[in-house]
Amino acid sequence: MDAAEALRIGLANEVVPEGKALRRALELAHQIAALPQGAIRSDKETLVRNVGRTLEEQLRNEAEATFSMFMRRDSHALGARAFKERRQPEWPHHEL
Repeated sequence: MDAAEALRIGLANEVVPEGKALRRALELAHQIAALPQGAIRSDKETLVRNVGRTLEEQLRNEAEATFSMFMRRDSHALGARAFKERRQPEWPHHEL
């Protein structure tokens, strides 16, 4: 299967020109690193927890993780304030 076919069937999210994959991967890594790390950890934990689960269990796990994130510190307030001020949020790296 070539890259175009993988993209077409949803096996890949993006196709980049030959020789540009590392550069694009690093760009994505920097974008992810700029996100609130507590949320990234929670997302990863939920993904792992949902392997082999029913859709109902997966949805319940997602809801619990989302609720838990909103109950931690004031991460939702930081995001809402930044949105209101039309700027990028500044997430503390020690968050959560």
